[in-house]
Amino acid sequence: MSNYFRIDSANIWENISKAKWIWGGDNPRPVNQYRLFRKEINFDELPLNAEIYIYAESRYRLYINNEFIQVGPAPCQPDNRLFDNYEIGKYFKPGMNCIGIEVYCPGLMNGQWTMVNPGLIASIGINSGTECIITDSSWKTTHSIAWVSNTQICPYAKGFHEYYDMTKSEPG
Repeated sequence: MSNYFRIDSANIWENISKAKWIWGGDNPRPVNQYRLFRKEINFDELPLNAEIYIYAESRYRLYINNEFIQVGPAPCQPDNRLFDNYEIGKYFKPGMNCIGIEVYCPGLMNGQWTMVNPGLIASIGINSGTECIITDSSWKTTHSIAWVSNTQICPYAKGFHEYYDMTKSEPG
């Protein structure tokens, strides 16, 4: 299990401090775009438990083995980020597993989002935190062309219309 590192403490905050902000691509602040993240992990045996702490600028959708888990994060100030926490062990199976995350970047201030660079940070504690998967350069990432970025902006601080073209959806 080369994607893991061992820790002496089950303190998840230690694990989060080791996680890296990831984004990818050439544009540090794209406008109205989605980026896809993927991490595959193999379990010879199912873990006893697993939990994820996750945060993204600005929104995310979390999937495990192609099953929708949650959307987030809760709105917060950039200086006081609120990590979401979910028990995810029940979504894993023996063998290869896939964690997929869609992250949305509005790229502008509109009353709902502040002007920050986009990114994803996550820490997944396995077996009460004795093993951990963190966001780092080993995650696969790509800009998604399935979401049309040239859409109308909604009034009253709602952001852009979401337009998803399933014919352009990325396989896998």
